[in-house]
Amino acid sequence: MKKSDATSLAQEIVKLSGGFVGEANVVNEHGNLFKKNYNENVRLNRLFMEHLIDLVLFLGKQELAFRGHDESSDSLNKGNCRELFEIHIIRCSQKIQNHYNSIKNIFTGMSKSIKNDLISCISEFLINQIKNEIKQCKFYSIQIDDITDISQKTQCSIITRYATDKSELIERFLGFHNVSEDRTAQGLFNLVYFVLHEFDIENKLVGQCYDRACVMSGHLTGLQARVKEVAPNALFTHCLAHRLNLVLQHGCSINAKCRIFFANLTGIAAYFHNSTSRTNFVDTIVGKRIPQFVQTR
Repeated sequence: MKKSDATSLAQEIVKLSGGFVGEANVVNEHGNLFKKNYNENVRLNRLFMEHLIDLVLFLGKQELAFRGHDESSDSLNKGNCRELFEIHIIRCSQKIQNHYNSIKNIFTGMSKSIKNDLISCISEFLINQIKNEIKQCKFYSIQIDDITDISQKTQCSIITRYATDKSELIERFLGFHNVSEDRTAQGLFNLVYFVLHEFDIENKLVGQCYDRACVMSGHLTGLQARVKEVAPNALFTHCLAHRLNLVLQHGCSINAKCRIFFANLTGIAAYFHNSTSRTNFVDTIVGKRIPQFVQTR
């Protein structure tokens, strides 16, 4: 190869290598820019989700309904969740507003599935915190009661009480459980054991509190007897509120004057409650509503 040919080839190699280096720099710069934009988008998404989580926490704490009867765009009342969200998003920073406007055609966070997912995540987090507290305590007790809800399903509530290392008495609600299909003592025991088996129920459970229904308090086959078979230290206590209610109820029914008095009192409340004009009359004259009579209270 001639010297001039070698020089020309070397120059071409330098030019080509410079081009490759330039293209590599462009690719690297584009990659860095993409990562920066991606991270910024993730940060804005997280800030937007924080607002949604705060909204769910607020409505849950205040026990307010999420959905409204009419959530269409032209509705005057779109429900607590949408109305609060619109107020909340207006008060956000301009970056969050711009980000929401850019993604609202894809994701708004207002669908029922997203709300239910957020509620489930928050519930799971709280339940895990309660479980950790119960696992760390030395002993605990439970209180169980059931009630029929508006859909005619029997819901069993489970509440646990325990003391912390700082001798603070804590009471936690573990949730409602549908027991409509099986309200027997064995069915309730299966539910209790399913909920509490991971908390060393055999050694840590020292108290159980129910009403005096036979299925709950029966000393042979009732729930409290079945619990004692696996947790011998679980002392049964009849609910004091139910006990006081029964004492007052039976005491008043024996005394004729008390029985007549409460019958009249019940009749007065029913008389005014069953008519809107009578209710308005009481509001005008007395200034207060006559409370309805509830037998268990």
